[in-house]
Amino acid sequence: MAMALNMLKDASLPVETPYAFDHRLERNAKVQVAKDSFRYWRPALISAAAAAVIVFSLVGVLKEERQDPVNTGQGSSVRRTIPKSEFPVLELESESLNLK
Repeated sequence: MAMALNMLKDASLPVETPYAFDHRLERNAKVQVAKDSFRYWRPALISAAAAAVIVFSLVGVLKEERQDPVNTGQGSSVRRTIPKSEFPVLELESESLNLK
């Protein structure tokens, strides 16, 4: 049996690896280890958090713009009322013209 194994060792051919195979294999292993760490995903998480803050702020600004403005000044004022099933109605009030 030992002689058979020795014959197989002598008959084995050298294996030729493609160019830069070792470097690609090492790089792929390092990338896989890096992907498992938080450091790899940190830029994506920071970007996602910033995008979420921007979206929530825009939603808040748009929500505030849709509310009716309150005019507390003297003189003429414009107030907008929006009935549920009709078009918006614009009411003008002026002390000098006595319009209501």
